Amino acid sequence: MKLRVAMLKVTAVMAVSVLVLTGCGTSGGNEKLKASSGSDPVKYENLLVDSAMIKGAYANPLDPILFPDQVTTDVITSAFNSKLAQCMKDRGFPEFIGEAGKYVRSRPVDAKYVYGIVDPQAAAIYGTKSQMWIETVTRPGEHDPVLPSDYFHALFGQNDKVEVKNSDGIVIGTYDPDSCEGVAKDAYLPHWAEEEYLVDLAWGILRDIPSDSSIEKEANLRWSECMKVEGFNFSSQNDFDFPNLLPTPEEIKVGVAAANCMQSTGALRDISKYDALETYKRLEKYPGIVTRFNEIDKETLDTVKSAQ
Repeated sequence: MKLRVAMLKVTAVMAVSVLVLTGCGTSGGNEKLKASSGSDPVKYENLLVDSAMIKGAYANPLDPILFPDQVTTDVITSAFNSKLAQCMKDRGFPEFIGEAGKYVRSRPVDAKYVYGIVDPQAAAIYGTKSQMWIETVTRPGEHDPVLPSDYFHALFGQNDKVEVKNSDGIVIGTYDPDSCEGVAKDAYLPHWAEEEYLVDLAWGILRDIPSDSSIEKEANLRWSECMKVEGFNFSSQNDFDFPNLLPTPEEIKVGVAAANCMQSTGALRDISKYDALETYKRLEKYPGIVTRFNEIDKETLDTVKSAQ
């Protein structure tokens, strides 16, 4: 089911995918993502639990990295963005304009769109689009005005001025500590580059899972047959073509039917199970990354609280 890969891309780009700090440079590690060949996903069956974020789905072991705790995110975001705005004000820019440079992370509410349109209640509002998409296109002042070059220089400086390396000496990020973004990072994000690397790695692991397995094909077929019963002819959610920015009544009908069919046919259950088992298999190559992310999150939260 190619739907999952498509929605992963949407989730990653629209959100959120990660720690989006526009202007920072990072080096990834996804080019080395290959699954361990000798692992049997079935041995992880006893680790499967229901998702707390997606009704009817299994949780994915990478969920804590991809969709971290909202309360923690809110505290860190508020502190970082306030520091950023104050720095810009001190440098002669009293109004911080646009989203560039701000700290943004994926939210638990965004998790359900990893598997497409699966929530009938959300579909009744947003149609075949995601909540994050609607929030983005309806946000006041979303299109930033043309700003003078010194604005962005104050914000980002020379963004490859300083390299950040991991414990193995590999460069995982670059930034300018003298820029306002750099000031905010140094104040509140002690491990920003490693956090960004881990989030990028986690998304890469999910993208590495084949989307054309027999399990997904069978689930997709059941979903398509269900949609026909509802009066809609779609082979997959990739066939949706509603170019309007906001959902129309017809699109909402399609979205609700699509979500109900994902639930009633068990397609969501089967696909999320497949993904979870395949993720566990691939995590054998990356032991401890979730634990490390949680450690970083706690240290970042402690840093913010101690500075307030």
